[in-house]
Amino acid sequence: MTKRSVLVSALGCIACLFAPSAAAQSKEQCAAAAEQGQKLRDEKKLVETRGKFLLCASESCPAVVRKDCVNWLSDVDSRTPSVVFRAQTAGARTLSAVRVIVDGQRLIEGLDGRAISMDPGMHKVRFESEGRAPVEQTVVINERERNRAVMATFEDEAASSERGSSRERDSSASSVPPPPAGSSGGGGRTAAFILGGVGLLAAGGAVYFGITGLQETRDYHDGCAKTKNCAGSDVDGTRTKLLLADIGGGVALVSLGVATYLFIRSGSTPKNEARNTPHIALSPIRGGAMAGIDGAW
Repeated sequence: MTKRSVLVSALGCIACLFAPSAAAQSKEQCAAAAEQGQKLRDEKKLVETRGKFLLCASESCPAVVRKDCVNWLSDVDSRTPSVVFRAQTAGARTLSAVRVIVDGQRLIEGLDGRAISMDPGMHKVRFESEGRAPVEQTVVINERERNRAVMATFEDEAASSERGSSRERDSSASSVPPPPAGSSGGGGRTAAFILGGVGLLAAGGAVYFGITGLQETRDYHDGCAKTKNCAGSDVDGTRTKLLLADIGGGVALVSLGVATYLFIRSGSTPKNEARNTPHIALSPIRGGAMAGIDGAW
């Protein structure tokens, strides 16, 4: 036997040893593809399902597995919908240099009118064209729907450029800082009005307690003081009212004084606004004083 024949025989034996292993691996792949395809089909991922059933329907797979996969493949093909993506300008000019992104994944780099198989369900579609604003839409694709047209309408380039310039102008305008809040003196006037209100309340209380206390004092002098049988609680109540009148008068004087100072200090008020600003006034009356506020609104 020559060396060449010995070498051929050895290679043949090696091939025989590995043949059963390769055949067993092919069966495992076919079974796995059939199982995965059924799972994907139940999840409505029909496009991916078709690839699995194509694998297990090949001639290299066992007849039992191949027969089932062929039937399943026919059913999936009949249920898988297809879509034709189209794009145009607002002037109805057809566009082809358009990228289509479906559910965040690039699907098409250019439109050529061909139908694309898609899984049924809801999808977010984004059309992109150079120099134009992208167009986004949500579509629902039904099972067995064939050649569903999904159209995107882009703005004309001139309109898109004009809108971009408008957005830039709006952005520039919004970046201008507003004038300082206190530049018009509104904060000082607001504080003056608040203190003026406090002063008015204090003045009103002082007038009330003062008049009441003085009236009770005269009644005591004309009544129980002559007989010296005045009740201590009544005398203490009258003294408290007179004390509250003194305190209220002090608070009113300080509040109105500070309010007047703040109002004068915020003197940048325009003339027409100054005429409409309320004014606080105190007027003496018999037995007390009267506080008031006047102005035009």
